[in-house]
Amino acid sequence: MAAAVVQMVVTIIGVPLLLLTLRANSRAAKAAADSAEAALKSAEILVNSERPWLLVEWEGDLIQGFSFWLRNAGKTPAKVIWLDPLITGQLIAIGSTLPEPPRYGYGFAEGGQLVNARWIAPGGRDQIGLFDSFGVYGKFDGSSTHFEAGLNRLFLYGAIKYADTLTDREHRTHFCYRLGNYQLFLDGPPGYNELT
Repeated sequence: MAAAVVQMVVTIIGVPLLLLTLRANSRAAKAAADSAEAALKSAEILVNSERPWLLVEWEGDLIQGFSFWLRNAGKTPAKVIWLDPLITGQLIAIGSTLPEPPRYGYGFAEGGQLVNARWIAPGGRDQIGLFDSFGVYGKFDGSSTHFEAGLNRLFLYGAIKYADTLTDREHRTHFCYRLGNYQLFLDGPPGYNELT
């Protein structure tokens, strides 16, 4: 009987101690999980700060046409794995909008890739396409019915897929410009101008 009393005393003392230990272990596990999550976020911030960022710029004018360039504003080289060789030009009536989601050339949604990837160094530029406004729409001298009385707007858009050299993760640059006052302005519905 003495053994049963000793066992009961040990149990009475041991169970609360066991519960305290389990609670302490649970707190330690949560603290470790929180620390691991913070480390992961910190690593992601570091990777994003070191990765390439491809921006689309344009040069030219309405008469000569527009050329489009990629500029790597990031800190590491970019490997361009897909781009549409044709810059899409679309006339949209005032009050209407571009189709959503954007539709790009063959291979964008299908996972197509360039046969020979193009590399762009940090700070470097590479021409990605031309839009010959004169060849496509004729003279813009007021005689064109496309822009007569300002009834239509011209949008030029496209997309690029590229990978970074740190993680080989795929990124995308979507761009959309609207013609106005003989120059181009960033414009377009959601999804047409974004960096991933």
